[in-house]
Amino acid sequence: MAACSRRVLFLSVILSFCVINGEKAAVNKNRDDVVLERFKRKSFGKENGQPGVQSQVAFADGGAVPLHDAVKPLMGARPQQGLPKMDMAMNNKQQQNQMLGAPAGKGKLPKPFKKAFKLAETTECGGDVLSHCSRKSMKNNFAILDCLQRDPKVAEEISSACQHFIWEYKKNLTKDDRFEYAADEVCMKELKEIPECGKLEKGRGQIIPCLVENIENITDKNCRTYLNKMARIVFSDYRMVYGFIDECTDDINTHKCGRLTFDVNEAVHSQGKTLHCLAKKISQLKPTCKKQLLRVAELQADDYHLDRPLYYACRLDRERFCESTVAGQGRVYECLFKHKFDAEMSDECRDKLTVRQRLIADDVKVEKSFYSACRLDIKTNGCFSAGNSNNDDDARRASVLLCLESVHKRDLVITPECLAEMMDLRKTLMADYKINPEIVASCHEEITDMCDGGLTRGGKTIHCLMEHARNQHKKKSPQLSPPCLRALESLVKESDVGSDFRMDRNLQKSCQDVVNVVCKDVPAGDAEVINCLMDHLDSEHMTDICEEKLMQIQYFIVRDFRLDATLYKHCHQDAYKLCHAPKTWIEQDSTNVELGPMVLPCLFRHMKDHDTDANLQVTRACKHEILRVMRHRARRVELDTDIESKCVTDLGRFCSDDQSENYEKGEELACLQDNYDDLEDDCQDIVGNITENQDTYLELDNLVMKSCMPMIKKFCKEEIEEDADAEDVMDCLIENKHDPSMDEKCAAGVEHHQIISLQDFRFSHKFKEACKENVMMYCKGRKTKFDVVSCLSEHVRNDTVIEKKHRISKVCRKQLRFEVLQRGEKIDLDPELKRACREELEGVCSGVEHGNAKAIECLKNHPRKLGPACSKLVFVREKDDVFIGDFKLRQSCAGMIKTYCKTVVQANGDVMHCLQKHKDETEFDRKCRTFVIKRQVIQNQDYRLNPSLKKSCKMDINKFCGELVQTEKNDVELEGKVINCLKKQFAVNRLSRDCNAEIRDVIKDAALNYLEDPVLAKTCEAVIESFCSDEHNRAMQSQNKVVITEDGKGAVMECLKKNIKTIKNSPNGLACAKEVARTIQEAHIDVGVDPLLHTACQQDLSKHCGHINPGNGRQMNCLLIELEDRPDGMSTDCRNLLSKRKDLWEFSVRVAPPEGFGEIYEQISISPAKNYILSIMIVVLGMIFLVGITCGRVTKRAKGDKRK
Repeated sequence: MAACSRRVLFLSVILSFCVINGEKAAVNKNRDDVVLERFKRKSFGKENGQPGVQSQVAFADGGAVPLHDAVKPLMGARPQQGLPKMDMAMNNKQQQNQMLGAPAGKGKLPKPFKKAFKLAETTECGGDVLSHCSRKSMKNNFAILDCLQRDPKVAEEISSACQHFIWEYKKNLTKDDRFEYAADEVCMKELKEIPECGKLEKGRGQIIPCLVENIENITDKNCRTYLNKMARIVFSDYRMVYGFIDECTDDINTHKCGRLTFDVNEAVHSQGKTLHCLAKKISQLKPTCKKQLLRVAELQADDYHLDRPLYYACRLDRERFCESTVAGQGRVYECLFKHKFDAEMSDECRDKLTVRQRLIADDVKVEKSFYSACRLDIKTNGCFSAGNSNNDDDARRASVLLCLESVHKRDLVITPECLAEMMDLRKTLMADYKINPEIVASCHEEITDMCDGGLTRGGKTIHCLMEHARNQHKKKSPQLSPPCLRALESLVKESDVGSDFRMDRNLQKSCQDVVNVVCKDVPAGDAEVINCLMDHLDSEHMTDICEEKLMQIQYFIVRDFRLDATLYKHCHQDAYKLCHAPKTWIEQDSTNVELGPMVLPCLFRHMKDHDTDANLQVTRACKHEILRVMRHRARRVELDTDIESKCVTDLGRFCSDDQSENYEKGEELACLQDNYDDLEDDCQDIVGNITENQDTYLELDNLVMKSCMPMIKKFCKEEIEEDADAEDVMDCLIENKHDPSMDEKCAAGVEHHQIISLQDFRFSHKFKEACKENVMMYCKGRKTKFDVVSCLSEHVRNDTVIEKKHRISKVCRKQLRFEVLQRGEKIDLDPELKRACREELEGVCSGVEHGNAKAIECLKNHPRKLGPACSKLVFVREKDDVFIGDFKLRQSCAGMIKTYCKTVVQANGDVMHCLQKHKDETEFDRKCRTFVIKRQVIQNQDYRLNPSLKKSCKMDINKFCGELVQTEKNDVELEGKVINCLKKQFAVNRLSRDCNAEIRDVIKDAALNYLEDPVLAKTCEAVIESFCSDEHNRAMQSQNKVVITEDGKGAVMECLKKNIKTIKNSPNGLACAKEVARTIQEAHIDVGVDPLLHTACQQDLSKHCGHINPGNGRQMNCLLIELEDRPDGMSTDCRNLLSKRKDLWEFSVRVAPPEGFGEIYEQISISPAKNYILSIMIVVLGMIFLVGITCGRVTKRAKGDKRK
């Protein structure tokens, strides 16, 4: 207690009595001499009085004392310990405080006063004190110092002599032995614990600055109080700071931050400007000077009064914003920082605050509130050595902050106070670019040229730079330098905006209203807020300003998986195990620290390619996050690092604002996909991989997902319930694309997906997986999907036609069927056909919609109007429809297929043949029946399009139509010639049973629709327009030039039959008449192939001919016999129509008489009166025989008589 009391009393006397009150001091003369000598030696010469040392000491009265007289035997001896008695101090008024002396005039050295003085009474400063200071401060030298130094304006107005006098006065105070002995007494314990200060020699002015620099390590209250008082003096001039002048001389000169040699004209306050100047140039300082500057800043952190330039600049702002804030512990700094961007904050104060904040980037200790709150956490987690492999202290803000954030992400404990300070610091980083030395240094030109020189408030400059960064792919956008980009990346990492969007006040301000609506259920500050905003990027609630700021941040977040908090949380273990990523969030000494941008692609590859290997597969939670991030990247092209790096040129060529009028914002990827064939190789590879991924993971296709979610829920419930793959969901959407309730935007998105998938076989993942082996074996070298489909289709057709075992696997054939059906849906999905039929589409099918197979159907319905190339390819597509899959048939008859042909579909059978058998049933859908008849018209063009007929008539075709078959070309339509050949054999009853049944059905259907007889339709085209125009018009649908399949229940054929005589006699009508006669003769063989006659005579057949089996003209002969023998017993309709048919049959023979003996025989054999005809022929032949015999005998006798 006695020691403590002695120290406190000693401190009180020294500071209050000797200095603060400015009273007379009784000090031992010998000690004064010693101090004076030390002062002399320090200031003007060497310790040992070497030659060259000034030999005299100047005094206040202008006189001088020889040096050897000033040196006393007590020099260097420690004065008696303890406190001088009070009465001695009070009575020794004649002694002068030599260390408080001042120069008598300009240019003269200080002289000891012979009595105590007051600054207000000195010649040098008296007038200035009276002019600027209050009367209350006249007796208090420290009060006068504060008065003259507090206001920089006042400091500039005081005389040079007074400025010089004050400088010497303060300098001498720091060298006064009494102050150092006071420090020795009050801070005895601390001097022992801090050897670097305790070993310093007294009288050199270094002990007090040394203690002040170590004030953080001093816990004694009395010592701290004393040092805080002295710090006001130490930090008023950089030359008084211990160690500073030795380390920073070169930097001060290099950067022109002040003069080291004393000049009387140099104001004392300009020295504070020197510190401020060096602080601005901190990134350019030598390490030793930088260290000294940061130590000064650390020491100033406790009390803003110690940072004199800042104190002067912010005095009024402190009163305005922080009047109630008590100085100490950095509280005033913290308060001023919070109000830095207030409109009322002065620019000068804001500038000084910015410089100080910039120092924090190199030393967190400069930020008193942060360091105090986090000191224990920093020490516990070794954050001062986290950035150095040699374990040297690294107090940089970035290193310490990243270390603490890494600790927090590992769910380790950090004190709440430290977390709060970390949050405040992170917010500050995003609010002002000027406090980030790396941004200032690396982005100076960009800020000047692109961001109006720096919009300092609210983080506008940082977001300006980010906006230019994310638009670098645009053709006319200015480019940021690589160092500037790296500086921005470091800033985003340091502020860790990805974990809490509130760290970016600009982003929060722009998006808070959106968050309140679409993300109201997400806890404030949760990392999911940014994810939620990205999920609602195309929402009606999203604002332009929010989207802009969000995308600026996302541009950097997607480039390092660690910056996406939820992705890192769920995937960092997989990233470490599979992709060699750092084990912790920040691992500065890791050789893989730069792997951040490569981790996500690595994880995605493992998710995609190793779904069966548990050791190489990512976790389910990680997979979910990977798809989320990939989905976000797909929304905007600038978020994909690969596209940005390899497709910049193509984006400028095809997708810039002046080149991509058809694409909305966010559809740049679609633009690249649409120009896939014209892309550069590297860009084409990237776009190809993305497109392939979109087919594998439907959620990555932004165009589809943006508009199809409701449609998926509506049409694809089964797939969703079964957790089907993305390909199955897309197949579902394709199948329902033309449903009346399908959303137009969704249909457009699905169609875009289909068109893009044609560019490359790989783009259809399901098709690729099903057919890759067959493609490698039979279609090697084919790249585009439509080439691969055409190749595989040809193999399937050929194997089916020759009834050979299929070379293409069953699973591939199944997927191929789906691809062929897709191709048939729209001609745009068949580039080859579209290219071959370009003229026809612009001519005969102009105005016809391309979708819903309408354009393709138009081409099929006008075979005679197609050019050779188009006709050839249309025929190939028709064969694919028959043998693989017919989109329009499946679409038009979906219900009937399920009702009548379900088992056929399951067995991959002939669906068309199945529908043909049921089309005349009462409950059969009329629309489907119409379409089936349309397909029959096409099938009758070429027997190869009718698999059932081809199979049944194979032997008959070779036997009777061999010449036609031999001349046929594989890809040229025969226009019904082979089927017409078989019809002729049907008419003479020469076909096999199975073939006869097939041709019978063909003839029967043609009787109702002349278009199903292609030879007749072609031959009689002009005749029909002349004689049967009304019936013909009913058989045509004027809209879109699409032919209706039924001509009014055979109205055209009846018209031709009725006018056959006139037609025969008309110009160019004989050929048509022969074709009509052929159809009449075909009907003669079987009443069943004449639907009108069969319907009219249905009752008569049952009544008169029910016992006779149909076929071979038997029922027709029965009806004719009844007509001859008992006409009154027949129904009127049957009798009248049969009489007309009989006349037509007789006339048809004259129109088309037999062309050989064989045809004559065939005609007789099928004639109802063949017995009569045969009898007549026998009689005729008998008569000829008898006449021959008779005539022969007469001739022979006549010759004999002549010889005789």
